[in-house]
Order: sequence, then structure tokens, then C-alpha cells
Amino acid sequence: MAFVCDNSVVVAWFIASQASAYTDKLLDRAIVENVHVPLIWRAEFAATLLTFSHNRRLPPARVPMILDELDQLELVDDPAPPSVRTLVDLGRR
Repeated sequence: MAFVCDNSVVVAWFIASQASAYTDKLLDRAIVENVHVPLIWRAEFAATLLTFSHNRRLPPARVPMILDELDQLELVDDPAPPSVRTLVDLGRR
């Protein structure tokens, strides 16, 4: 069954200090299930990698490796954000 992840979850798959039992379970699922990410996710993930690298929490040499590993996951971008009306309707359920 497909599921949606935000940036904090995907970051945890590649940066051990951010991982938890929850993110590890989602990574196990990501290997066999479709993972959808919000439209803005790619920009958030790139910014996170750059920030961690700049702050020396991630060796710069690790960034290309992460990008190669990320390509293997085949994450599905949400094509467009839902309307505010749709979000409000979902929130009321």
C-alpha cells in the first residue's frame, strides 16, 4: 500500500542521527511500496543536505552517495498540492 512521507522521514533514512524506530519501519516499507512526497519535498531535501553538510553534521563526500541511494527509491512526487477546500474537508473527517 502506498504511503506519504515528509522530509523529516526521508532525511532519517540517510542521516543516522535523525533515525528512529518509526523511520526505520517506513524505510522497510519503502523498499516494497510506493512512497509519495509533497511537491516541495525535493527543495526541502536538497536544503537539508546542504545544511547538514555546511554544519559538518554530514561529510560532503557522503552527499553524492546519498543522492545515488535516493535514486534507487523512486519516490513519487505529488503533482500539485490539494486545494485549501480539500484540505479543510479532509481535516474535518
